[in-house]
Amino acid sequence: MNETKRNILNARSNIAYMFLPGHRLSVNHAFRQTDRDDQDLLRPVAKDLMTTSQTTQNIVTANYEAEFWKRRINTNIQVQYTGDRNNQRREDYIFPNGEPEIYRRDTSIYTDNVGYSAALAFRFAPHVYLLTSNKVAYVSPTETQLFGELERNIVANVNLKPEKNINTNVGFRTDMIHLAPRHSISFYGSAFWRNGYDKITTETLDADTIDNVDKAVLDVTRYVNIGMTQARGFEAELIYIFNNRLNASFNISRFKHLYKTKSDSEGNPSPYYNELVVNEPYFTMNSNVQYRLDNVLQKKSILNLHYTFGYVHEYNIAWRNPAWGITPTQYVH
Repeated sequence: MNETKRNILNARSNIAYMFLPGHRLSVNHAFRQTDRDDQDLLRPVAKDLMTTSQTTQNIVTANYEAEFWKRRINTNIQVQYTGDRNNQRREDYIFPNGEPEIYRRDTSIYTDNVGYSAALAFRFAPHVYLLTSNKVAYVSPTETQLFGELERNIVANVNLKPEKNINTNVGFRTDMIHLAPRHSISFYGSAFWRNGYDKITTETLDADTIDNVDKAVLDVTRYVNIGMTQARGFEAELIYIFNNRLNASFNISRFKHLYKTKSDSEGNPSPYYNELVVNEPYFTMNSNVQYRLDNVLQKKSILNLHYTFGYVHEYNIAWRNPAWGITPTQYVH
């Protein structure tokens, strides 16, 4: 039985300067630090013998936003620096000569990277915008992924590397368009292509190692980097408003996320090349309806009624797509 205590510190700062009409520079700094103590409650020890961990992250972001051609063109250029420091001190007992001795293991890992992005929105018709962007972004592993969380059966993996994603998006959106005095509607749609490197995910089973779902339960979970992946797909959203009382929205997302690592570290061909990345939904839909009633309980009162519906298509939890590994279609409402 384990207990984890955390102390979390967050701080943000931002400065922005508009040096010309429609041209704005800004710099943002985000700081996050998590200190945690892990202790086995069945074997309590003094404070200085606990396993202690600390993750420190600094993110510095610079943005340049500009408007051109009577605000028909909006651009944004961003550069982001991320630095992560992960420290852990672990105390264990060893018995070299039959007598207990304390063995201390200190781990300190520092990683940093630079990401960037560029985005453009072009109003090519009244209330209609063409959108395009390209982004190189890094996702740092969390302290739970790095150091584990034994009360949830998550074991540590201090060798995790940040995940790198290269995203390209092309799409469109509209302003809220008034079709009639009481009817308004807006649309959004986008196609995307994302290449991922060192993707962070939970360690997943191979269908060749087990033969049925009863044996498909891992005693523990560990996060690993699985190499290169590629996702291509689209997303869309529709919003409808009637008389400022009825609000309805519908969105859909569908993509094909493939494993693109051709060989392992020893040069052997990967058996999973071009397979769908497992344990990840790839087709979802959501809808939401809200209706407002005025003066129901008393004068000037507002009563909102909500209904939400979600759909998740079936997907597999194991490589090689075994029949026993299928997670069935889910309807959420």
